[in-house]
Amino acid sequence: MSNLSKNTWTLNEWYQQAEAGNVDYQGAGAGYCWGWPAGGQGGANNTTKRSSPTQITCPSPGGWKNVNTFDYGGAVYGVKHDHTLWTWGDGDNGKLGVYVTNEYGETPNNADRSSPIQVPGTGNWDRGLAFEPGGFVRTRDGNLFFMGDKARGISGQNNDNVRYSSPIQIPGTWSEAWDVGKDGPILAVKTNGTLWTWGHNYRGAQAQNHSLPTNTGAHSSPTQIGFNDNWATHEGAVGSCPTGGAAITKEGELFVWGRNEAGRCGPISPPSGNEGYSSPVQVPVGTTYEPWHTVASSNYSVIAIRKDGSMWGWGTPYRGALGIDTLAPAPDDQVFRSPMRIGPSSEYGWARLSGPMDRNSVRHAMKSDGTMWAWGENDYGQAGLNNVTDFSSPTQVPGTNWNVKNPPRGDRVKTGTKEDPGGS
Repeated sequence: MSNLSKNTWTLNEWYQQAEAGNVDYQGAGAGYCWGWPAGGQGGANNTTKRSSPTQITCPSPGGWKNVNTFDYGGAVYGVKHDHTLWTWGDGDNGKLGVYVTNEYGETPNNADRSSPIQVPGTGNWDRGLAFEPGGFVRTRDGNLFFMGDKARGISGQNNDNVRYSSPIQIPGTWSEAWDVGKDGPILAVKTNGTLWTWGHNYRGAQAQNHSLPTNTGAHSSPTQIGFNDNWATHEGAVGSCPTGGAAITKEGELFVWGRNEAGRCGPISPPSGNEGYSSPVQVPVGTTYEPWHTVASSNYSVIAIRKDGSMWGWGTPYRGALGIDTLAPAPDDQVFRSPMRIGPSSEYGWARLSGPMDRNSVRHAMKSDGTMWAWGENDYGQAGLNNVTDFSSPTQVPGTNWNVKNPPRGDRVKTGTKEDPGGS
């Protein structure tokens, strides 16, 4: 790629870079990577730590609709604007969704790829989410597929001893509201408004109303949470983490469940203390506040955006994780059990956020104006702020026109995209 011209990074990046003679600059629709891409997530055989977003490969023609990864040992799933699916990064256990071989025709367990390869099949893909054992991808018409390791029944195929190196379909028709934590469980809403889960069930993570702290067995096929059919079906309406989950109803009510370590279950103190809840409990909205709209869950905290564009969090501010300008020295040293406003009381415009993959990893949130903001742990530059300093309040990542619908996921490595106004 030719050198980019300097001092032209404004809203109209694509036009200005073309004017500068960078005809191979992909502009809007380009993918970016930062942090520690040890598994080749940055493409082009590049595993160098980077504390600023660096453009990654995109096969011609066209650009990325969304790009998501998990961690430095995870795969990357990218969907282009033509709705084809491409993968790269860590290829262990079939995570890349293709049957790969080495130069000797063998099928090694480790089949990493540092450049995107297309997954065969329909050009109707919508979004993919990677996690430790593998990943899930959804089509635009509501079909959900899994690829990777069988760990703890996460494949949803009613088994726990099979690896899949090509996408295998999960029964049902699924909405845009679905998420998966670092190693599961999966949390997903069907198009009929019912909420389902499968995978491991650590400390009430699947909300099946069993006694705590007993860990019940993993569910290897989708299991319904409760009997309600009024769960929201829009993207960002559910958040999964290894120790619990959160989900929003169509009316804007927010429910959480799972282990209550560091107050992540919010203002309602559970009868079993830190053991938390094994069924959903509602987080109060308050009499003067707007309903909830999107949510992200982690082991130590929950962060959510209301319909008025204000952002709130509760749990622990360990290493700045809550974004409330406080750095707790340890997770249990400071706990906020009631929703705390993130940013000044006059600040609105928050649109989307992405859940962290670990207890205190960096958070990213998007505003409706296309700006991206980060806070929390930043040991590997995964905040994208050109340093390795922890941040205790939202700080803007350089650049504009970020894809609001593709907030960066992951732990020590992150990926994101620029928005393509002409894309579908």
